Parts: sequence; C-alpha cells; structure tokens
Amino acid sequence: MASHTALVFLVLFALLPSFQGQGFLSQRPENINRAEVKGVLDELLGQGHGVARSRLAKIRSTLQPLFGSLPKNDQGRLSGPVMRYAVRRYFSQEHAWIVKGFEPHAELVNTSETGENIFQGKLPAYVRSVLEEKFAHNGFALEDVVVMVAALEKLTFDEVVRTVEACFWLNDKSITDGLSLSETMDVLSSYLIVSMFDGSTDKKQHNFDKKYINLRYPHWDTSFLFLTDIAGSDIFQRSPSSNPFVEEQRFNFQDLTRMGERVSEEFGPWTDHECHEMKDHLMERDVYGSGRVKLADFYRKSKDGAWQFTEQSEYLRQLGALDESSSSVGPQVLIPNYITGMNNCVTSAPYYSICCLNECDQIYQHLEAVIPASTARPAEIIKAVEGMPQSSEIGAPLPGASSEENVVFLPDVLGFRVDDGRRYLCA
Repeated sequence: MASHTALVFLVLFALLPSFQGQGFLSQRPENINRAEVKGVLDELLGQGHGVARSRLAKIRSTLQPLFGSLPKNDQGRLSGPVMRYAVRRYFSQEHAWIVKGFEPHAELVNTSETGENIFQGKLPAYVRSVLEEKFAHNGFALEDVVVMVAALEKLTFDEVVRTVEACFWLNDKSITDGLSLSETMDVLSSYLIVSMFDGSTDKKQHNFDKKYINLRYPHWDTSFLFLTDIAGSDIFQRSPSSNPFVEEQRFNFQDLTRMGERVSEEFGPWTDHECHEMKDHLMERDVYGSGRVKLADFYRKSKDGAWQFTEQSEYLRQLGALDESSSSVGPQVLIPNYITGMNNCVTSAPYYSICCLNECDQIYQHLEAVIPASTARPAEIIKAVEGMPQSSEIGAPLPGASSEENVVFLPDVLGFRVDDGRRYLCA
C-alpha cells in the first residue's frame, strides 16, 4: 500500500517539469498527455489521493457544513456548478485563493478535443473536467468534493517542491545541504519572490530583484517578518525532537519545503490588511452607509494619491461592482464586490491567484452552522445575519416587502440574495 502510494506520487510528480538550471520554472507551457493525467487521477481516487489521512479529515470537516447547506439532487448530490462553488468557497475562506479554472465564470476545459497538450496554468481546470466527467451522471457526493480539493492541493504542493528546489539553486545551495537560520531566511525570501511575485529564475535577475524588492513591493519589510514568524513557528514545533546539544540548528530541504507550503497557504490571509486599507478608503466616501460609493468619488480617491481605483466603468459593470439603479444618486461602486474582484488579487501563482478574503464567507459559515439545510425562509436568514456583529460591515439591506414570504436557497450560488426586496451586498 505504502509503495503503491509512493509510486502514484512519483508518477504525478513526473508530469510536472523537471529542474533544469536557469530554464527551470521559466518554461511554463508543458506537454501533458491527457490519458496520463486521467490515469493518475484514477489511481489517486482509488488510493487515498497520495494525501495523508489527517489532511483528508481536515478537508472533510471544513466542507461538511457547507455541503449540508447546498441544494442537491434527489440522490443527495451536488450538480457541477454547485460543486465548483463549494471548491471555490473552500480555497477562498481557507487560503484566500482563487484556483484557476474555478473562477466564478470559468469555462469548462473541453476534454473531447483531439489535441493532447495543455498549459500548466490550465491543469486545475483539466483536473476539474476529468473528475466532473467521472461523476457527471449522479452528481457529486461529499467525498467527491473532498477528492477534488485534495487533488488540487496536491498540485500546489508539487509546485512548492519544485520552487523550493529552484530557490536552493538561486542561492548557490544544494538540496543536500544543511542550512543555517540566516541561509534559510535567504531561501524563504527567494521563495516568496519567485512564487508570489512572479520573480525571475534567472540567477542574475533574481539577485537584482531581491536587492531592490522594497522598490517593487513596498510592504516587503512586513512580509519578511511574516517569513520570520513561519520559520520561528516551525522551529518551535520541531523543538521536542531537536538535538539539544547542537550549537546551531541546521535546516534541510524537507524543512524548507514544509515552510514553503505554509507560506503559500498563509500569505493570502496575512496580507489581507492591504484589502482592509482599500476598503477603509472607500468607506470614507460611503455617505449613505449603504456599502456603496459614488463613481465620481471612487475616481476621486485615485486623484487623491491612492494607486488603486482606476478601473473603467465598463470593467466595473462586468465585475458586478457597479450599481446603476438610482437615477437620483447616479452610478455607484458596490464596495464588497469591488474589493473581492480579481482586479485586486495581490499575486498570482501557477495554479491560483491570491485575492482579498471575502468577508461574506464569515456570513455563509455562520448561516451554515445555524441553519444546516439547503433552504430557509428569508426571515430566518435575515435574523441570523442581523445577529452577527460583522454584518454591518458587509453591506446594508435595502428596504422591501415582508420577510415572511418565499423560500430561498442557502446560500444562493450567485451570491447572498434574499428574495423579499432586501439584498445583502455579498460578492
């Protein structure tokens, strides 16, 4: 069993590009045989996905309340669009990731095409399409959604391994070396630059980028503190098994890979302070306390010195962040919808983008815990939302008719909408 799982891991790892000096990671488009990927996925489905049982248990416990609240077919399973919503919610609330191929309006990968080549950045969408094809007839059970999440997380972990390997090379280290704490921080800094800021893997260019990273990314000093916390936490967790007689701790490739994985998983939630700053700027102009700001005031913020808030009205309209319903007030920007838009993603890795945390996820999680069903009356939903202290920050309800009528899905896949004339401004 163990050797079979190891074999599956090696086969999946072999699908990804190998380390080749300066060309490593710069050659993003890859020739990946469709049947080969499907065969590996079939193996993963049958053998626990090459993922630790504890990790699968964590994924399952996180998804279970969400799964219970979603609309299902007569076999108690999710449709494809609802399954994609569940996966999107998982990565959004856990890591602030928007996985490529799982964006709100992502198109399906056509698995019937005759060509056998796909790009690495499209691999998550291809994994999705293979699994959707497998479960299309009956829909998706909870375990199927767990499989989807586990497969996608495994892709990102394989990418961490490759990038950490590259960062050893960029710092003139071998993956067999034991590193001092200072050298470890150098490799982690390179990892953050390469993986999160699309840094070059050309050694000369990387050294230049690293030297002047403060000019490219003004928040670098606080980001380095984040890396220091990751390393310190890892040191503390492994202290019971460390040799107390060793004068200076050394860190190996496995240690750096573990730290790199944590950087990838935690950088999004940690950097969300930048999103809160944007939100605070816009709320200063929200004169009606409605979760909106006049379009003219929105553009005025950029003239006042803010580097954001320059998107054209047509883009805001496509984003679902432009409210043009009031003839007296004029067009207004919906603050939550704007903040959580793809335009504000702080960085993009090969398989996902790191975006602003959706504060509406807190509402959804609360509702799913309080109302463990896929339908509820608007009055029940409104009562639950109004009892949350953060609901006033998400957006204000619009006055409307009685909340006793209608029954609605919880949550609506297109966003949190209450069909009684009220609308909460969740993306």
